[in-house]
Amino acid sequence: DKAIRNFGMALGPFQMSDLAGNDIGYLIKQELRQKGTLYERESDLGDELVVKHKRAGMKVLKGWYNYDKRLANGRVPLPSTEVDDYVKSYRASRGLLSTSEKEVSANAVVERLIYPLINEGFKILEENIAYNPSDIDIIYLYGYGFPAWRGGPMHFADHGVGLPKLLKKLQEFNAKYPGSDYYTPSRLLKECVAMGIGVQEYYDKKMRQKAKSKL
Repeated sequence: DKAIRNFGMALGPFQMSDLAGNDIGYLIKQELRQKGTLYERESDLGDELVVKHKRAGMKVLKGWYNYDKRLANGRVPLPSTEVDDYVKSYRASRGLLSTSEKEVSANAVVERLIYPLINEGFKILEENIAYNPSDIDIIYLYGYGFPAWRGGPMHFADHGVGLPKLLKKLQEFNAKYPGSDYYTPSRLLKECVAMGIGVQEYYDKKMRQKAKSKL
């Protein structure tokens, strides 16, 4: 959460989950499991948090964090030793992040969260759902609280990350975490990298070509 807040988002994913209700996410997953449409790769970390520990989120003053009604009407996230112990136990039971491994860096957290989001933006353009990369940027800036100084996810891809690096990292994630469609690089992203241009330049050229064809 700290890593993504430092990136510029108002809330991290765990605090957001507490706000929305961890029990809601759990029930949605149960329904998707029954329908057989759940992602091949998904975490059950939050399941026991809800079922065994009864930590549904802000509404019950305990989720991934503790909350106190006296602090901003129960909206200030406070550390929870119960959750810390649970996560450590979960890691140990699955052999995750052993003491011989380095801690996950803040940059790695941002890459895992933001790069798939950008990749979906490419797929939205690919499927002609959005007309221009700037359309996606405006929606994310005004509708989803993407940090304005980063210019939106597509602008950030072009000017903050660089498309070759974005493609390389997505390919690494896709190989390491099979069964996660959101890590499968977009065809449009690959095309932009092959052409050596940014996604906005790609669409600017496309618009100029369309304008010429009408002359």
